[in-house]
Amino acid sequence: MRSHRDELPCEGALWQKNIVNPAAHGTAVRNSILCKDAIQIHPQVDELHLCTAVVCRVLLRIEKMTIKALIFDMDGTLVDSERVHWLAWKQTLAADGMDIPDYNDFKKYVGVSDEQMAQEFSAAANEKLDPHHLVTRKCSAYLDLVPQIELLPGVVQTLERWRGRFSMAVASSSPCRELIALLEHHDLRNRFVQVVGGDLVPRKKPAPDIYQMAVSLLGVSPSACIAFEDSQSGVAAAKGAGLTVVAVPHPMSADHDFGNADVVLDSLVDFDERLLQELVPHTQ
Repeated sequence: MRSHRDELPCEGALWQKNIVNPAAHGTAVRNSILCKDAIQIHPQVDELHLCTAVVCRVLLRIEKMTIKALIFDMDGTLVDSERVHWLAWKQTLAADGMDIPDYNDFKKYVGVSDEQMAQEFSAAANEKLDPHHLVTRKCSAYLDLVPQIELLPGVVQTLERWRGRFSMAVASSSPCRELIALLEHHDLRNRFVQVVGGDLVPRKKPAPDIYQMAVSLLGVSPSACIAFEDSQSGVAAAKGAGLTVVAVPHPMSADHDFGNADVVLDSLVDFDERLLQELVPHTQ
């Protein structure tokens, strides 16, 4: 059971000053933002102290619940790039006489960084391969294939819907030059005020580092951001950084566990005003 003190919206300032004494009045101060209601219940409460404390408390709560930025994963969220990643790795490993799993089996690598994949491929090679060299070559092959990569359904509509209302950023484990190349190819670079790649942080997803850097560069609090992800590791990264997370599974990640996401959608375009208000009621 909550005490009278728990119900007091400005408990710190008022209780320390002993301005309100529930035992003397027999009625708890309602948890209301209307100062006049509290004054009517407790006429001897100093109105200035009460109003100041209540307003500060309410504004703080609203501030914490107000969304200021949308942060998007890239591969599988904004662009349909998984097959091109597979092709780039296939070309890279073929040069060393290695095979790569079939595309349908490649889905186990969705949400896995190039560095981790290179470590696995290197360990499986007959000859010792330099993982860093593998990643460099794969990135080069991938950049040559960027013109083959298409935007996923609803991306342009989603970015237009929230353009000018929220700051938008990209947060991906892929290196920055891949992210920039994709955005420039689709003429979307100017939609995002920040682009954070995995090469800018010590740890990649599922660690929260990428989202922590994105939030810091945006100059907002994690609670003021919504992340959009298509993989289990991406959801873990965003939640670990304290963001609200919308999962939009890609066909290659449909079997991932999205239980930690705040909501799971079929398409980015399903994220509309109604859903925004349900997630964060005080967003303007």
